Amino acid sequence: MRDPQAREGTERPVRVSYVLSTRNRADLLDRALAGARELVGREDELIVVDGGSTDRTAAVVEAHADIVSVFLSEPDTGEAHGLNRGLLRARGRFIKQLTDDDLFFAGAMREAIATLEAHPEIDALVCGGEAHEFDAATGRTRPVEYRFLPAGLRLRDDVAYVMRYTQCGLGLVLRRRALERAGLFDTTFRAVDTDYMARLIACGLDFRYLNVKLFRHVTYPHSGQHLEAECLRDRARVLVRSGAWSRIEEAHDPDALARALGLDAVAHGRALARVIWSAERLRRTPLGALLRPAAAALGAAARVRGYLGRAVRRVLPAGRPGRPGAVDLAVEPEWDGSLR
Repeated sequence: MRDPQAREGTERPVRVSYVLSTRNRADLLDRALAGARELVGREDELIVVDGGSTDRTAAVVEAHADIVSVFLSEPDTGEAHGLNRGLLRARGRFIKQLTDDDLFFAGAMREAIATLEAHPEIDALVCGGEAHEFDAATGRTRPVEYRFLPAGLRLRDDVAYVMRYTQCGLGLVLRRRALERAGLFDTTFRAVDTDYMARLIACGLDFRYLNVKLFRHVTYPHSGQHLEAECLRDRARVLVRSGAWSRIEEAHDPDALARALGLDAVAHGRALARVIWSAERLRRTPLGALLRPAAAALGAAARVRGYLGRAVRRVLPAGRPGRPGAVDLAVEPEWDGSLR
């Protein structure tokens, strides 16, 4: 393994910085690093950030020392914290997150980097992939659905597209300059990937979807998706922070909206969140058009109430947002390499 202290300013420029955050998953990590051999080229670096493991993690990394450029090991607060530590050490023109329990396809990764090199105006890409579920009874995984942006949609046009179609950040590939505007990962989020992609859109970056199959995401018993209440809260937080009130039902749960707004601990806060939730859903029905004059009056009357006045005016705007047609995510798309 190279000495990280000796690297600064003494080695050639780095093309891709691969950053992997792990903790106490030595067996999975061994497989992940074996797979990384197909990704990490001579122009690249691999940074492994360990959150202070007590298992064989250090030995596994040592066994792959020929491809690991930097190994950092000390306690952290979770995956996002570990990734941030790695990002701060990364030197590559492009940055790619790896994980210790998913698979990545080398051909698609090469295509993603080639696309970024051919289009210097693009700040970030997200690619498609497979979503699998681990079956403890058989020890195998089974496909659940595919992550892809349907044809005819542009990723930057609606933050809800991130929620529905490209929510898995394993497909994300960043140009280094994207960090200057979007910053690091938010360590207060469970749904770190969804939040970061929404921020790329909010920052006005040139963020595109590349229709290639880059990853296979596997849901294990230890996966964060099982913490449903936290994930729902974070979906609502993303929508609120993005100002996407017309898409608030994407949070899937009015109680999640209450948590996102910090109303769950306030007297009658949950009831207010349910009013906001229900009003937004009602607005997009035929009855909503008939109720808009009443909504406008309610908004005017509530202005003196500070926060409530602002919330009502934002939640009940005029107009009806367009919605994409139904897409069967269980059907594998044609991975045609298109950019949109």
